[in-house]
Amino acid sequence: RNESVQVNVIFQDRTGFVWYGTNKGLFRFDGIQLERFTTLDSLPDDNVTALAQDSLGRIWTGHKNGRLSFLEGNYFRTFDPPEGSSSNEISDILFDRQGNLWFSTLNDGLYYFTQERLFRIDEQEGLPDIYVYDIVEDHYGNIWAGTDGGAAICRLEDRKVTIQVLDYDQGLPDNIVKKLHVDKTNTVWMGTEDAGVLSFNPATGKTTTLIKEWK
Repeated sequence: RNESVQVNVIFQDRTGFVWYGTNKGLFRFDGIQLERFTTLDSLPDDNVTALAQDSLGRIWTGHKNGRLSFLEGNYFRTFDPPEGSSSNEISDILFDRQGNLWFSTLNDGLYYFTQERLFRIDEQEGLPDIYVYDIVEDHYGNIWAGTDGGAAICRLEDRKVTIQVLDYDQGLPDNIVKKLHVDKTNTVWMGTEDAGVLSFNPATGKTTTLIKEWK
């Protein structure tokens, strides 16, 4: 069918399949054919906003309605911890090197699931803003979160998270961090709202703008 579809997220799994999270369901592309999954296939919501893969190879989906699920066989199982979950849009999902699940939300902070318990981080724990766009892990196991109030560097030790904030006060030219990427040298790259692309060297604490006069 010639149907208008908005692609929210693209993800390539470890076996090479490319997954597309869209507002009309989840699509899997094997290089030749597209296979589509919707709520009719047990997906909790047709609007897929985040994708990840866990250590068992399962594909995880995050949704606009705040739900998360994972694909086992051809069936989506909803992530339903006893603590409840978010009702806000999931912006990103990450499994850290210890196997802990992290997910970020638009306007409901950051969540992590460790030792069979779900925890939520907001301003009370030192998160600069609860609008979180993107999360990545650096070479030291820190989880970086891009927010409307700067970048939050989260360190998880024995269920507790400590947070260091990188914002205007530390020389960041723009507090709205929408995209994060850690390269092989552990340099953290940030895509910002108004100052374009920045690089941050954790060893020196220096921030460099990629293009001085970003339009």
